[in-house]
Amino acid sequence: MFLPLQIYSELLRYKLPKSENRHLDYYFEHPFEDTDTTFFHLPANYSIDALPRSKKFSCEYADFSSKYWYEEKEKAVYSTVKVVLKHHIIPASKYTEVKTFFDAIQKESTQRIVIGKE
Repeated sequence: MFLPLQIYSELLRYKLPKSENRHLDYYFEHPFEDTDTTFFHLPANYSIDALPRSKKFSCEYADFSSKYWYEEKEKAVYSTVKVVLKHHIIPASKYTEVKTFFDAIQKESTQRIVIGKE
């Protein structure tokens, strides 16, 4: 079975428009810190086959971190993702860098947790 990293996450809503020929600053509503934690309680006879690697990356205006782990005692898989936007006004000259950052988050969200029968 392939499980998503998050069931519902506001982090995925930040798909920024194209960056070519941008002349105006980009405005988010406000700086923010979004954290999403999801856990899956595995049924009997199931275990982890593969977990994504934890990651950290950043740009001048934002930070991203993710962590994935399995708790054998609880038979639970945990996924935690955090995005921090430090400044809500992105100068046009820095927009491509910020768009690349948020595109990387979108790519990260396509990974899956793999579980299988024991």
